[in-house]
Amino acid sequence: MPNYLLSEITNIINATAEEIKKRTGYSDYGNWVWKGNGIRVNNGRSTLVDNEILNIGKEIEKYHTTLGQEIIKLGSGNVFNDASKQEIIRKQIQKFFDSSNKDIIEEQIVGEQNIDLPTWFNYQELCTKFIDAAIKQEGQSNNRIVEFVSTLRLRMRSFLNDKRMAIPLMLKDNEKDNKNVLAHFISFLLGDFNRYFKGDTKNSFIKQYNSDANPEQEDKTNQITIVDVSELPFEVLETVTALFGRLIIEFVSHFLPENRGKYPIVIVLEEAQNYISEKNDSVAKIVFERIAREGRKYGISLVVCSQRPSELSKTVLSQCNSFVIHRLQNPEDQKYIKGLVSSANADILDQLPIIPQQYAIITGDCVRTPIQVRIDDVDPTPNSHNPKYIENWLSDLNIPYEDTCKRWCNNENTK
Repeated sequence: MPNYLLSEITNIINATAEEIKKRTGYSDYGNWVWKGNGIRVNNGRSTLVDNEILNIGKEIEKYHTTLGQEIIKLGSGNVFNDASKQEIIRKQIQKFFDSSNKDIIEEQIVGEQNIDLPTWFNYQELCTKFIDAAIKQEGQSNNRIVEFVSTLRLRMRSFLNDKRMAIPLMLKDNEKDNKNVLAHFISFLLGDFNRYFKGDTKNSFIKQYNSDANPEQEDKTNQITIVDVSELPFEVLETVTALFGRLIIEFVSHFLPENRGKYPIVIVLEEAQNYISEKNDSVAKIVFERIAREGRKYGISLVVCSQRPSELSKTVLSQCNSFVIHRLQNPEDQKYIKGLVSSANADILDQLPIIPQQYAIITGDCVRTPIQVRIDDVDPTPNSHNPKYIENWLSDLNIPYEDTCKRWCNNENTK
């Protein structure tokens, strides 16, 4: 059935009784007369009378007999001016329309050849129509799947009411401008959006981010993009980071052979134990292990940063060619690092528990021989100094309870 007819059915279902009356009748000196699809003569002048509801019903009847017949009933002469009769018929129209839509969606799900493509979808429809169709399709043979998917749907719906998830992940997004935003988002992720697509979008979330949240960056192209995921709930943290990694490697893997490696990309995983822990089998671990194994041929490098190297994926660390190692006091971490690097570096690695703050041992392909270095000061200095415990405890503390809690709950804008 054509999309314009689907829209017409929706309009009929949502219309008021007065609107239906105007589409099926006309006012003649205060009296409403049914439009019977013919010629009306008034004061010697003939006018074509067009019953819109009747015409729509006849057109829909070609695609869906029962649905079309119900709409024809709605446009008939004994109903056009009777709201109570209209309501009964419109409930039947709604019933047949929902049933027809369900069949169409099930056909789409069954016939879909590649549901893994990064295309836009409506999250709210996924929680309702598509999951219902999946339950019906799979539940015929396995009740356990029905129970699992039903529970999954409840959890997914709860995300819609969680601002920490619904807002950054745009779960309630219905903007048409965001349906073809894949190229824009990847260029934005790589810091190139303003160079390639700045003038191509009007209302996309990237344009809004540039102009509202970060106006000073609106005309800039950046070589470094920092994605702050510190405030994301842990339930989705691994999934979001995996999405970023996968989008990048899938994107470069679809380059033409002659373009591979021409656009080198470095992905830095800060606090990497949150994404690629050896103990957890997460989607992020799968993605970044693939990048560690295959990324070089596509021009992607991976930098892994962590204070607990022994907790990281062995697959990822086995692919690392160079190491910058700061002070490590945990015996397990020391043993793990010594097992990763060449045995020829054993003597210098014995210094790991005692090297001063801001010093590091560098070993691997990036240097000819293992060396201890002092890391340069950064400007501006990060807010990572050790707390002054005794000094603060002995002072008159003034803890900002109310301001912090208001900012936490997003009840007011505080700086």
